[in-house]
Amino acid sequence: MARLIEICLAQEVLIIADEIHADIVYDTVHHSIGSFEKMMQYCVVLNAPSKTFNIAGLNTSYAVIPNATLRQSYIEEQNKSGITNGNPFGIEALMVAYEEGAFWLEELKHYLKDNIRYVDTFITKENLPIIPVKTEATFLMWLDCHALYEKHHDVKNFFIQEAKLGLNSGLDFGKSGDRFMRLNIAVSREILEEAMQRLLYAYRGRK
Repeated sequence: MARLIEICLAQEVLIIADEIHADIVYDTVHHSIGSFEKMMQYCVVLNAPSKTFNIAGLNTSYAVIPNATLRQSYIEEQNKSGITNGNPFGIEALMVAYEEGAFWLEELKHYLKDNIRYVDTFITKENLPIIPVKTEATFLMWLDCHALYEKHHDVKNFFIQEAKLGLNSGLDFGKSGDRFMRLNIAVSREILEEAMQRLLYAYRGRK
């Protein structure tokens, strides 16, 4: 990140960082782009409690803009949009989540880490031709399916049509997502177990 900052400063590039998943980090540390002193006047940090505390339905997010001139420009444009009032329920939920939700968040991360381990163990134990990418943060696991099929279309069809699992297609996130699928593990263990059983059943049926 330090090197990226040096490049952006040299080219006068403003960094707008979506850090909505920043709270869910496991054994590493999230470094906000705004925490780098050199970048503070050249960045916009976007965040929300929606991912961390599962309150996306309250439609409340925020922007941190240290540069006063840039912040004023942002406010002026926001005023033109007519969406400056905010959601009173969402604002209250945001404050309560950040002020009183630390213990809950730690418990959540423990639960999610257990779910990640479960998926890793299941896929290894059943010898499925899928490689779970090491997950350092968020509740989203990437599954490397290069050994499953030679074409991404076949991988996507296998998960959705055969295993009946509505995972995200890796190609939706760019060419590097070819033959990758994204699994949301922020669910109960019962649902995750059913998902893995569906995956196993579909793979055995394929053979």
